[in-house]
Amino acid sequence: SDSDEWSDAESDAAEGEQRECAATTGRREYFSRCAALEAVPCAMLVAKLRCEHINLRHAGMGVKGARALAAALAVNEHIRSLNLGDNAFGDEGCTAFVGLSNTTLTSLNLADNQIGFHGMRSLASALPGVPSLRELVLKGNVLDDRAAVPLTDALSGPAAASLTRLDVSYNTLGEASGLALGEMIA
Repeated sequence: SDSDEWSDAESDAAEGEQRECAATTGRREYFSRCAALEAVPCAMLVAKLRCEHINLRHAGMGVKGARALAAALAVNEHIRSLNLGDNAFGDEGCTAFVGLSNTTLTSLNLADNQIGFHGMRSLASALPGVPSLRELVLKGNVLDDRAAVPLTDALSGPAAASLTRLDVSYNTLGEASGLALGEMIA
Protein backbone atom coordinates (compact mmCIF):
# COMPACT_ATOMS: atom_id res chain seq x y z
CA SER A 1 0.00 0.00 0.00
CA ASP A 2 1.01 3.64 -0.41
CA SER A 3 1.26 4.24 3.31
CA ASP A 4 3.67 1.30 3.72
CA GLU A 5 5.86 2.61 0.91
CA TRP A 6 5.82 6.07 2.48
CA SER A 7 6.81 4.61 5.85
CA ASP A 8 9.69 2.69 4.30
CA ALA A 9 10.91 5.78 2.47
CA GLU A 10 10.71 7.86 5.64
CA SER A 11 12.50 5.17 7.60
CA ASP A 12 15.28 4.89 5.01
CA ALA A 13 15.71 8.67 4.96
CA ALA A 14 15.85 8.82 8.77
CA GLU A 15 18.45 6.03 8.89
CA GLY A 16 20.55 7.82 6.25
CA GLU A 17 20.36 11.06 8.23
CA GLN A 18 21.40 9.24 11.43
CA ARG A 19 24.41 7.69 9.67
CA GLU A 20 25.41 11.08 8.25
CA CYS A 21 24.94 12.71 11.66
CA ALA A 22 27.05 10.04 13.38
CA ALA A 23 29.77 10.49 10.77
CA THR A 24 30.04 14.26 11.34
CA THR A 25 29.47 14.46 15.11
CA GLY A 26 31.87 11.85 16.44
CA ARG A 27 29.10 10.20 18.42
CA ARG A 28 30.17 6.70 17.38
CA GLU A 29 33.82 7.42 18.14
CA TYR A 30 32.91 8.92 21.51
CA PHE A 31 30.85 5.92 22.62
CA SER A 32 33.47 3.51 21.35
CA ARG A 33 36.24 5.28 23.25
CA CYS A 34 34.10 5.47 26.41
CA ALA A 35 33.52 1.72 26.20
CA ALA A 36 37.24 1.02 25.68
CA LEU A 37 38.11 3.22 28.69
CA GLU A 38 35.24 1.87 30.79
CA ALA A 39 34.05 5.44 31.24
CA VAL A 40 30.49 6.62 31.66
CA PRO A 41 29.56 8.87 28.69
CA CYS A 42 28.77 12.48 29.52
CA ALA A 43 25.07 12.87 28.67
CA MET A 44 25.42 16.65 28.25
CA LEU A 45 28.10 16.14 25.60
CA VAL A 46 26.20 13.44 23.72
CA ALA A 47 23.10 15.63 23.59
CA LYS A 48 25.04 18.54 22.11
CA LEU A 49 27.43 16.97 19.60
CA ARG A 50 25.52 18.68 16.76
CA CYS A 51 25.64 22.11 18.42
CA GLU A 52 28.10 24.87 17.57
CA HIS A 53 28.59 26.02 21.17
CA ILE A 54 28.96 23.55 24.02
CA ASN A 55 29.41 24.42 27.68
CA LEU A 56 30.68 21.46 29.70
CA ARG A 57 32.15 23.48 32.56
CA HIS A 58 32.05 21.48 35.83
CA ALA A 59 30.97 18.29 33.99
CA GLY A 60 33.42 16.10 35.93
CA MET A 61 34.89 14.54 32.81
CA GLY A 62 38.38 13.83 34.14
CA VAL A 63 41.19 12.17 32.19
CA LYS A 64 39.03 9.42 30.67
CA GLY A 65 36.46 11.99 29.57
CA ALA A 66 39.18 14.04 27.85
CA ARG A 67 40.34 10.96 25.96
CA ALA A 68 36.83 10.07 24.82
CA LEU A 69 36.09 13.67 23.84
CA ALA A 70 39.27 13.86 21.74
CA ALA A 71 38.03 10.90 19.70
CA ALA A 72 34.78 12.76 18.94
CA LEU A 73 36.54 16.05 18.17
CA ALA A 74 38.71 14.34 15.58
CA VAL A 75 35.66 13.91 13.32
CA ASN A 76 33.18 16.50 14.61
CA GLU A 77 32.26 19.15 12.04
CA HIS A 78 29.77 21.10 14.17
CA ILE A 79 31.47 22.34 17.33
CA ARG A 80 32.91 25.85 17.09
CA SER A 81 33.14 26.81 20.75
CA LEU A 82 33.89 24.39 23.58
CA ASN A 83 34.03 25.27 27.28
CA LEU A 84 35.75 22.48 29.20
CA GLY A 85 36.60 24.51 32.29
CA ASP A 86 36.98 22.76 35.65
CA ASN A 87 36.93 19.16 34.47
CA ALA A 88 40.05 17.94 36.30
CA PHE A 89 41.93 17.06 33.12
CA GLY A 90 45.34 17.83 34.60
CA ASP A 91 48.47 17.19 32.58
CA GLU A 92 47.46 13.61 31.81
CA GLY A 93 44.13 14.63 30.30
CA CYS A 94 45.87 17.08 27.98
CA THR A 95 47.80 14.24 26.35
CA ALA A 96 44.48 13.16 24.82
CA PHE A 97 44.60 16.17 22.50
CA VAL A 98 48.03 15.36 21.02
CA GLY A 99 47.58 14.64 17.32
CA LEU A 100 44.11 16.18 17.25
CA SER A 101 42.99 17.40 13.86
CA ASN A 102 39.93 19.66 13.80
CA THR A 103 39.29 22.52 11.36
CA THR A 104 36.06 23.90 12.84
CA LEU A 105 36.93 24.64 16.48
CA THR A 106 37.45 28.39 17.00
CA SER A 107 37.26 28.70 20.80
CA LEU A 108 38.58 26.34 23.47
CA ASN A 109 38.26 27.01 27.19
CA LEU A 110 40.44 24.80 29.42
CA ALA A 111 40.34 27.04 32.50
CA ASP A 112 40.74 25.59 35.99
CA ASN A 113 41.93 22.13 34.90
CA GLN A 114 45.20 21.87 36.91
CA ILE A 115 47.25 22.05 33.69
CA GLY A 116 50.98 22.50 34.23
CA PHE A 117 54.18 22.12 32.22
CA HIS A 118 53.60 18.60 30.85
CA GLY A 119 49.99 19.38 29.92
CA MET A 120 51.06 22.59 28.22
CA ARG A 121 53.64 20.67 26.20
CA SER A 122 50.88 18.33 25.00
CA LEU A 123 48.49 21.18 24.19
CA ALA A 124 51.20 23.14 22.39
CA SER A 125 51.91 20.15 20.16
CA ALA A 126 48.17 19.88 19.41
CA LEU A 127 47.78 23.51 18.25
CA PRO A 128 48.97 22.85 14.67
CA GLY A 129 46.07 20.40 14.25
CA VAL A 130 43.51 23.10 15.04
CA PRO A 131 44.29 25.89 12.53
CA SER A 132 40.89 27.55 13.02
CA LEU A 133 41.46 28.25 16.75
CA ARG A 134 41.01 31.96 17.51
CA GLU A 135 40.57 31.86 21.28
CA LEU A 136 42.36 29.75 23.89
CA VAL A 137 41.51 30.14 27.57
CA LEU A 138 43.99 28.62 30.04
CA LYS A 139 43.27 30.78 33.08
CA GLY A 140 43.37 29.39 36.59
CA ASN A 141 45.70 26.48 35.87
CA VAL A 142 49.18 25.86 37.29
CA LEU A 143 51.16 27.32 34.40
CA ASP A 144 54.53 28.79 35.34
CA ASP A 145 57.47 30.20 33.39
CA ARG A 146 58.58 26.71 32.44
CA ALA A 147 55.12 25.95 30.97
CA ALA A 148 55.18 29.19 28.97
CA VAL A 149 58.08 27.93 26.82
CA PRO A 150 56.17 25.29 24.80
CA LEU A 151 53.20 27.64 24.45
CA THR A 152 55.39 30.49 23.22
CA ASP A 153 57.09 28.12 20.76
CA ALA A 154 53.70 26.97 19.42
CA LEU A 155 52.44 30.54 19.09
CA SER A 156 55.51 31.61 17.17
CA GLY A 157 54.77 29.13 14.36
CA PRO A 158 52.27 29.34 11.52
CA ALA A 159 49.95 26.86 13.25
CA ALA A 160 48.67 29.55 15.61
CA ALA A 161 48.32 32.32 13.02
CA SER A 162 44.56 32.55 13.60
CA LEU A 163 44.79 32.91 17.41
CA THR A 164 43.61 36.38 18.46
CA ARG A 165 42.84 35.84 22.17
CA LEU A 166 44.87 34.02 24.78
CA ASP A 167 43.87 34.11 28.45
CA VAL A 168 46.54 32.86 30.84
CA SER A 169 45.41 34.92 33.84
CA TYR A 170 45.44 33.45 37.36
CA ASN A 171 48.51 31.31 36.70
CA THR A 172 52.02 31.83 38.08
CA LEU A 173 53.61 33.21 34.93
CA GLY A 174 56.33 35.79 35.50
CA GLU A 175 56.78 39.09 33.72
CA ALA A 176 59.19 37.70 31.10
CA SER A 177 56.70 34.98 30.14
CA GLY A 178 53.88 37.49 29.96
CA LEU A 179 55.87 39.75 27.65
CA ALA A 180 56.92 36.84 25.42
CA LEU A 181 53.35 35.55 25.13
CA GLY A 182 52.01 39.04 24.49
CA GLU A 183 54.40 39.49 21.57
CA MET A 184 53.27 36.20 20.04
CA ILE A 185 49.65 37.27 19.70
CA ALA A 186 50.17 41.01 19.16
